[in-house]
Amino acid sequence: MRIERLELLNFRCFQKVGIEFRPRLNFLVASNGRGKTNILESVYLLSQGKSFRPFEAGHLLRHGSPGPAVVKGRIIKNDLIYDVGLHFAGKTSA
Repeated sequence: MRIERLELLNFRCFQKVGIEFRPRLNFLVASNGRGKTNILESVYLLSQGKSFRPFEAGHLLRHGSPGPAVVKGRIIKNDLIYDVGLHFAGKTSA
C-alpha cells in the first residue's frame, strides 16, 4: 500500500495543504513546530481510522476554524486506487 496524495483542510495547524508523494522514498523536512507530526498523524488516520495521539475529534480542528477538519487521500494497493477521506466536526453550541 502506498499513499499518492494527501489533502488537509483545517486539520491541526494546516488551513489548506495538498501533498503529492513519490512512489518510493519521501522526506518531511521543516523546523520544529511546522506540522511534520501532524502530516504523519493524518496518514495514520487514513490508514487506521484513528489517531496515534489521545484526542477528541474537536482537537483535530485548526484553532479558530469553524470546521470541519478534513483529511483526504489517494491510496494505491494491489494496483487499485482508493480515494478515502475523514471529516471531523468542531464543537457545536446549543
